[in-house]
Amino acid sequence: MFIETKRLIIRDFLEEDVLEAYQYLRDERVMKFVEPIFSVEQAREFVLTYGCEKNMVFALMEKESKKLIGHVIFHPYDSQDEYEIGWILNSDFWGKGYAAEASEALIGHAFENLNVNRIVAETVDRNVYALSIIQKLGMQENRMRSGTFLKLFEINKVEVNKFEINKAEGEKDETTI
Repeated sequence: MFIETKRLIIRDFLEEDVLEAYQYLRDERVMKFVEPIFSVEQAREFVLTYGCEKNMVFALMEKESKKLIGHVIFHPYDSQDEYEIGWILNSDFWGKGYAAEASEALIGHAFENLNVNRIVAETVDRNVYALSIIQKLGMQENRMRSGTFLKLFEINKVEVNKFEINKAEGEKDETTI
């Protein structure tokens, strides 16, 4: 994948990205609502498995600095017409609107090019930063669907809020996407 926005590049992970990814995957603030911090070897396994092989996460680069600033989660969820979206960013790049900018580009790409009808995002109640991005994207809470929060090395069942945006809603509301 290669998607360019005004300030970002979303691309496939490369093996060379491991050490830069490790810089944010080892940060307790970044990983607080995700899972325990990663070792270098766990970061390598993550990038190679989920980024390079399975294409479930994609590198997020700041155009100006050409620096890897995090990654976006973007892959089929329960079916091929439903995708999950998420993001993990280096804390040095928080508060700049990058997660929303990348998400808007990916949602547009999914609806226009991948025949996706629904995008979902999961988070825990305490993650107010993710909740604010989800709300900015115009996603609505779906209280009817229960979910499991997929961690990298294990599956833990936790209470999550699941938000989704349907293709028809995105097409009707020009401010959403």
